[in-house]
Amino acid sequence: METGGEPVKLEPSARVALPDCQAGMTLYASGMTKKLAVSVPDDVAERLSREANVSAYVTDAVRRRMAGEKTLEMLRTLGIDLSPDKMAEVRARYEALMAGITPELRAEAAALYARVKSGRP
Repeated sequence: METGGEPVKLEPSARVALPDCQAGMTLYASGMTKKLAVSVPDDVAERLSREANVSAYVTDAVRRRMAGEKTLEMLRTLGIDLSPDKMAEVRARYEALMAGITPELRAEAAALYARVKSGRP
């Protein structure tokens, strides 16, 4: 754990049970959190209302987004074109390929998969 950039090691004897905490709740050292008020669309608010710990849910979602952004930046650094135009082009090609998959082709692929999985030639 870090506070103010300096690592802090908590010894097992320093851990305390906090009876008011909900199961699965993430606890932070003092100074590691900020309370924010945000406005979200109704569908998002409805989804968040089902969470026991909205802060943990939102934190996880934002951290996943941050990891994705970091990955995209690393790929750009390697010279991989991820511009919006290139992404749209790739998405269109993918959708065209997916549209070409007929129910018959899906059935044939499922039969082949079952054959391979069973070990039959």
